[in-house]
Amino acid sequence: GLVVRARVRMMLGDYHGAIGDAEAAAELGAGAPALELQAWSSHYLREFAEAARLADEGVTRAEHDGDADARVGCLTVGGWVRQSMGDLAGAEERLVAAHASSSGAWRPVSAAWLGGLRVHQGQVEEGLALLEPAMAGSGVAPWGSPTAHALLFGAQAYAHLGQPMQALAAVDAIESEQARTGVVRWAGRAENTRGWILRNLGETELADESNLAALEHATAIDMHEPMSHAHLDLAAGAIMRHDFDAAAQSIGAARALGDRHALSWRHHMRADLYAAQIALAGGHCEDALVIAEGVVSTGIAMGVQRHTAMGSLLVAEARHGLGLPVDLDRVGEMLETLDRLAALEAWWLTAEAASSFGVESWSGLAERRAARLVRSAGRYAETLRRAVAARLTRTRKSSTSG
Repeated sequence: GLVVRARVRMMLGDYHGAIGDAEAAAELGAGAPALELQAWSSHYLREFAEAARLADEGVTRAEHDGDADARVGCLTVGGWVRQSMGDLAGAEERLVAAHASSSGAWRPVSAAWLGGLRVHQGQVEEGLALLEPAMAGSGVAPWGSPTAHALLFGAQAYAHLGQPMQALAAVDAIESEQARTGVVRWAGRAENTRGWILRNLGETELADESNLAALEHATAIDMHEPMSHAHLDLAAGAIMRHDFDAAAQSIGAARALGDRHALSWRHHMRADLYAAQIALAGGHCEDALVIAEGVVSTGIAMGVQRHTAMGSLLVAEARHGLGLPVDLDRVGEMLETLDRLAALEAWWLTAEAASSFGVESWSGLAERRAARLVRSAGRYAETLRRAVAARLTRTRKSSTSG
């Protein structure tokens, strides 16, 4: 009874109450399931080190007790906590083990968390395949929101692969799942993701509205992760408008939230990418080079392919601006990866590289990528077509004047 009440309290956001019930249950012999719930509640309180410790203790206890399901659950929360902290190697070790030993209703749940890791690592197609059963509602877990979690990562995966309408459908499903469960902590997440997708479909005003709404809702519950996400999306919009002062202010607001929230490592890397773009736009190529090289170094060390590719393109741009040699074959390799890592942004990233380095074949690639995205844009196709035409025209003029 205490374990069940701890689950309910956790889902309602009463994390201290959940921990208290789980500790009382543990004293009565509840074993690994109680440690599992303590780990989740500690994670939600952003006590990541304690959550990781409890999860690992739960794995050991479950193995001693022969409780296979609790072992999967503890491995899963232990993996997710480490992913949230930026320890992707530790996350992979645990999430692979959880999925390998899961069965029944646990199978799609463990697959969802492993799939989310694969999306972050840049193994997007594999990640999407792992996420799809939970996105369809398969699997039940005694904690968290596995369906919403899978839908969030699924939306990212679809977008990275250049399937924006499927991504937006997943975002709509997140909001339906949030309404069904009543979990308050999901406020702002769907709106942020929708804003990111719409902005890359040319709907910049709708995107800003969505991200501003996300910021308002996340601020109301003091959830730093979606707050940071919203600030960075608004920075991306400002950069598109060449309003670099506003972009810098939004980046500063995101950085001010610190790193005591889940996935802060991704937000720091993204903030650095935007800061490097702003430095390049202002002609501060040395600053841009230092910042972008830091992103690439971190991305390689962590095994994060998307940020590594985007950072590498900025490194090349900065080196070119400083008159330093650039390995165009390496730039071409990074551009080739974009269809599976950043298909929403691939066309304009390719166009900018073509303009900077005068590689005509990249101009053609940018046009083909833009046309493919327009064909996938559904009711936003005409808006995107106009945005593409305007940006490619500016890019060609910049190339000619350069």
